[in-house]
Amino acid sequence: MKRERKGKKNIKRLLMGILVLAFLSNNTYADNIDFKDVTEQWAKEPVRWGVKEGIVEGYPDGTFKPKKQVNEAEFAKLMTGYAKVLDVSNLKVKEGEYWAKEVYDALEEYAIPLGGYKSDKVKNTGLSRGQLARIVAAKNGFNLNERQAIYYLYENDLSDGKISGRLDFESYDKDSAVKRAEAVAFLRRLETKGVTTFKGKPSTVGAREMGGIKGVPKDETVVTDEDFKKLAEEKGIKQVEKNNSSYAFANKVADKYGLKVDDGGDPGTGFELKEKSTNRTIISYTDDSTGFNIFFEDYKENKPLIIDLLKSTGRFTDSDIKEVINIIEVKHMKDKVPQYYDFGKYGCVEPAGGYGEMTLRFGFSNWE
Repeated sequence: MKRERKGKKNIKRLLMGILVLAFLSNNTYADNIDFKDVTEQWAKEPVRWGVKEGIVEGYPDGTFKPKKQVNEAEFAKLMTGYAKVLDVSNLKVKEGEYWAKEVYDALEEYAIPLGGYKSDKVKNTGLSRGQLARIVAAKNGFNLNERQAIYYLYENDLSDGKISGRLDFESYDKDSAVKRAEAVAFLRRLETKGVTTFKGKPSTVGAREMGGIKGVPKDETVVTDEDFKKLAEEKGIKQVEKNNSSYAFANKVADKYGLKVDDGGDPGTGFELKEKSTNRTIISYTDDSTGFNIFFEDYKENKPLIIDLLKSTGRFTDSDIKEVINIIEVKHMKDKVPQYYDFGKYGCVEPAGGYGEMTLRFGFSNWE
């Protein structure tokens, strides 16, 4: 009998120990949420906050995948959970239905500007920064177009753009993808801000409330370049001058990436895209009789810049770009022997070198 009582006591102690350990473990997890792939300083605190709040979670392998693009449905779920419209941890999904149908049904009541209300394909489409701006503004009751919404984010310090020293429409980079860490960071800033404003007019809801734009007419306020300039000055940001070289297509790309265009004072022969602070050349571009050549270092690091530069020339379709990337990464890297490869209707490219240093020689049969 004594042994039985002693055994029961031991079991109780064991259970109590497990409960205490679980409690301590949960506290430790909440206080020290770190993912091995969240290395950028700006992302660490927002990600920890998002996990603590139950708004977002990591993956079973201990990663967060901060640079993975968020699709529309995923951000809709984040926003719905953040504003406490639904308990997104317990969504009801009927057989054959899209997993986020309940989220979309809830947000439709607030007329949040989403494209996936009637299309699962759009639900799965990656979200752009421009779309996010409109969604965040609508959540707080502002029915804004893309340009107005970008101004709204700047006005409330919810974004400072993608280029240091710039606070204008172009520097926000509206077409680029929203990554997981960015999505959480937007919500974290919104949490810190509380009640937001558009052109000084306050929202009727707080950070964790859903306002929506059902019955709210489109705002007719015109946001000009001068408005962006004045806002930057108010925030103590001295706008950097835009590039004004003879290569108009290169100017836009350089402005987007915070680089400068150096045409050597001899327009018509080529240019270099350089870092403003160090004067280091990132890409060299030269014209020739049938096309152009570009030279660069570190292909993997500069791939987005290279793609944007190629697109900006007006010589490539999206399909052409995909072919060129495949030629570089698959066909050429197989043996790294320089040779010409055809792409599209009129183009050919000869890659030379490797990912560390590479030259691309482009030719076009319809070059003018």
